[in-house]
Amino acid sequence: MTSTTKKTGRRLGPFQLGRRCKHAAAELGHIHEARNVQTGAPALVMLPGPRLTWGPRKNWQVRASFQVTPPFIALEVERAPASGRLTELADLLTLLLAGLDAMRSNPGCAPT
Repeated sequence: MTSTTKKTGRRLGPFQLGRRCKHAAAELGHIHEARNVQTGAPALVMLPGPRLTWGPRKNWQVRASFQVTPPFIALEVERAPASGRLTELADLLTLLLAGLDAMRSNPGCAPT
């Protein structure tokens, strides 16, 4: 499923990894801009760093929607573990938000 190369362009599941945010906080791990090779959609992919400080304990698949008219924001759980709790999903989304914030606000995010 994953390539073993260390370069930009590495595949991780359906995602082709692109530039990496090199100066994000170490506890966030490795943050990459990416693209879904099946759909062409842009994505953000986070990987735990060498000193594993986080990681999902279960597989989840969710979809976020944002609509202008009528205005709403929604998070839809497409696939959840049988024993999954929304509090676990909330923790993962908080981590993802930190990764997005690092990409947006850190001028040190540069190609690898």
